[in-house]
Amino acid sequence: MSSRPLKNPYPSPELWEFRHKWFSYEMGQALGSGDLVGVSTKQTRVLELELETVFCAGAWLATIVLACAAAEVYVAGQDAKKEAKFLGPYGLREEWIWLQSRRNEIVHSTARSPTDIAGMSYEQTHMENEAKRAVAAALKILLLGTRVKLDTSIERDA
Repeated sequence: MSSRPLKNPYPSPELWEFRHKWFSYEMGQALGSGDLVGVSTKQTRVLELELETVFCAGAWLATIVLACAAAEVYVAGQDAKKEAKFLGPYGLREEWIWLQSRRNEIVHSTARSPTDIAGMSYEQTHMENEAKRAVAAALKILLLGTRVKLDTSIERDA
């Protein structure tokens, strides 16, 4: 059994830049238009940068898995035992449930687990759309403490 790479797995510089601009736009959406009450932690910023890298590279499954992991790290830092319950008041419960479920389908063997490497190259549009949804959800969660005053928010210098 031979392993063949996906068709053209490396994005052109133009495609990388296009994806970077999309990611930056989503980060702006996640920050919102109101006054920011806090700043990102160094750990959050590192996770954001790694998420941007796998997204711009077009590594869609890695994007979904890292988006969920990053969001889990952030929510765990809030001492929230039930992530969905914690995120509910901020309108992020449904997206969190989808993100966690999709990540689980990828990393655990289920009917929706990716098993056909060759077929993955034909599902790029669908996978990219799921990765975009994962990024948008993760950024809204990761940047929650910049928009909403939480116990763990790091206050901005005036």
